[in-house]
Amino acid sequence: MFANLNTSRFILCTLILTIFTFIYQWFVHGNLLANEYSAIADLWRNPEEVDAMFGAAVFFNVALSAVLTLLYSKNHEGLGVDEGVRFGVCVGLLVGILSAMAYMWLPITTTLSTLWFVDGLVFSLLAGIILSLTYANNVGRPKKK
Repeated sequence: MFANLNTSRFILCTLILTIFTFIYQWFVHGNLLANEYSAIADLWRNPEEVDAMFGAAVFFNVALSAVLTLLYSKNHEGLGVDEGVRFGVCVGLLVGILSAMAYMWLPITTTLSTLWFVDGLVFSLLAGIILSLTYANNVGRPKKK
């Protein structure tokens, strides 16, 4: 799985994607969806508990970014942004569906469930584009002689 992986490129792309993930999540979940969340505030941890979980947030965001980078790098064909869009849409459908499924076990509105689906799709699409722009052609592949 890790054969022919360009470690420095992998780390750089994971770092860039992690920074994007934090900014994106802060913007979407901390701002755009704030009213949706405040309507069901009794479901969520209080702000002090959330702040205490910052280490877990870092871990999960780095892990998510690393897995996305690994998946992209293993399927990278050097086709540019179109490749990133295709990757993002495929992953986004998966992430969006998994996020929206929370409707089955959490007392949330269909609106919030739909917004989580869209969020998963948009996040993954943007992540795919970022990876396509930061992952150079033929990185991690043996050079042809």
